Amino acid sequence: MTKYKAFISYRKSHAEYAELVKSSLIENHGFSSNEIFLDKHDIGPEYFDTKLEKAVEESSSLILIVSKGSFQPKKESEDWYLEEIQTALNNDITIIPVLFDDIRSLDIPDIKNELEKTFDEDEVEKIVKTQSILYDFDLSNATFSKLSNFIEKADMPVSY
Repeated sequence: MTKYKAFISYRKSHAEYAELVKSSLIENHGFSSNEIFLDKHDIGPEYFDTKLEKAVEESSSLILIVSKGSFQPKKESEDWYLEEIQTALNNDITIIPVLFDDIRSLDIPDIKNELEKTFDEDEVEKIVKTQSILYDFDLSNATFSKLSNFIEKADMPVSY
């Protein structure tokens, strides 16, 4: 059962991108704050690990904020960003990468090399072949309209 239409996954160093995505979806694209999960807004007194994993599992989609070095594994502590991606992969949750910092594609050697440090070959392929959305400051509304459409489609039952 889905509780959230989207879970926003991001590196703490790029929290401003996550805030931009959530606020735009709520203010300009008809989503309520209860439909879009962002950890700094939506984690209450529950145990952090459990709440994050449960929130990903209860989401129709995972909005993946991608910026320079996003997929570089952290060494000094737990890596929630990569764990959220793994949880989405394990639960067949739609991953929607939103690319910032002039990243044009996930299917490039530098990014694939970073992903291969954490994910298996099939998972890397699934991540890099997923339809990404390029964030364009000048076309911000169009970027978020496309994201909104992707979120809505992820929430619809699939028929073959």
